Amino acid sequence: MYLLLFVVYPVLSSADLTGKDIHQLLQAVGERLSLSQFAITLIVVGGANLNVMNVVTRTTKDVDVIAQAEGDGDELRIHSPLPFPEPLIQAIQIVARDFNIADDWMNAEVAAQWNIGMPDTILDDITWRNYSSLKVGFAGRQTIISLKLFAAVDRSPTSVHYQDLIALRPKHDELVCATDWVKSQDASEHFPSLIEDVLRHVERDSK
Repeated sequence: MYLLLFVVYPVLSSADLTGKDIHQLLQAVGERLSLSQFAITLIVVGGANLNVMNVVTRTTKDVDVIAQAEGDGDELRIHSPLPFPEPLIQAIQIVARDFNIADDWMNAEVAAQWNIGMPDTILDDITWRNYSSLKVGFAGRQTIISLKLFAAVDRSPTSVHYQDLIALRPKHDELVCATDWVKSQDASEHFPSLIEDVLRHVERDSK
């Protein structure tokens, strides 16, 4: 006689992921990677980061991977996560199927930032979490502020990125650091004035 065991996963909405959902999905990926005897370390930014770190309560539609890391401590090195290794791709797809969510619930679209430059603070103040064979670093506060300011300038002060920036309640010195980096991302004549416009909105809405 054989005993068959079935694991029943909850049905999630990839447009409505909470911090709890994200932990569950990452754990499922890590366990799947463990079965493949493959381990990887990733750095995550975006709404998933803010949700897991309890900065915002809004849900998110995906997990944004900005880097892959190797080594540890002073020997830690990062590089673009693209292309995702095949075991990771398979794990993401299997988890998407099991939880009935979109195949791209974990993606590296934000890794395009490697083409123009990463914030100097990318390795500062990372919060590490282990999910079986998946190790995830949630990027630190200054890095997120810098990326959110850039995204708010690139889109508009009404975007979700701007709302996230306000939720972070950035201090003056954090905005100065973020502004210096954002200015380096675009050499166009009008870009500094766009940054200043967003900063004025931040100053107004942070009161």
